[in-house]
Amino acid sequence: SLAQPSGSPLVVPCTPAGCMELLKRSGVDVAGKECVVLGRSGIVGMPMALLLIRANATVTMCHSGTVDVVSACKRADVVI
Repeated sequence: SLAQPSGSPLVVPCTPAGCMELLKRSGVDVAGKECVVLGRSGIVGMPMALLLIRANATVTMCHSGTVDVVSACKRADVVI
């Protein structure tokens, strides 16, 4: 499972995996960076947040109930 702290997940959804690959190929190291994920869906948002956490990023998830999405995005180093 992706949420387990050790081991490798059997399957990672393709969009979050692709985002991580784009970050890697672009030379963006998310370790220690503040990352905002827009959306909390089970197929994109949540797996994306978990992959970023595994890469040692600090993650904030914004969704329809988030009061001030603009402020969260402005203070982020990476927005997905």
